Amino acid sequence: MISRYEASQMIDSELRYKVSCLNSNRTGLNVDVSFDLYRSVHDLTEIAKKAATDHDFILLKQCFAIAEKLYNNGERLVKDVLENSFIYSFSRIVPADKMEECFFKAMVPKYFYSIYLNQMMASNI
Repeated sequence: MISRYEASQMIDSELRYKVSCLNSNRTGLNVDVSFDLYRSVHDLTEIAKKAATDHDFILLKQCFAIAEKLYNNGERLVKDVLENSFIYSFSRIVPADKMEECFFKAMVPKYFYSIYLNQMMASNI
């Protein structure tokens, strides 16, 4: 099980350069470690969004791989944060072009996409 403390370190270490470009004033962990999980998942979401916008599908695939690893091996809080932050943000990440949208959907782990669809149906969007 990956704890909430390990999850933020994992995101930070696997995407250190991209996270530092996104938040140039951020150095290491925040004082409130439980809050740091939310910040790290937010960073992962922003990097995935930028990768989709920039058509950097290799980086986008890396973001999905990290999120999938955290989701499969993380404790309940880690899964909840991923569902409510990363997966819920797919509507902002999906490219507008139909061909790219199909490519995007092929990269998303299947159960992530089913969670996303359930969230959209529950919120009536």
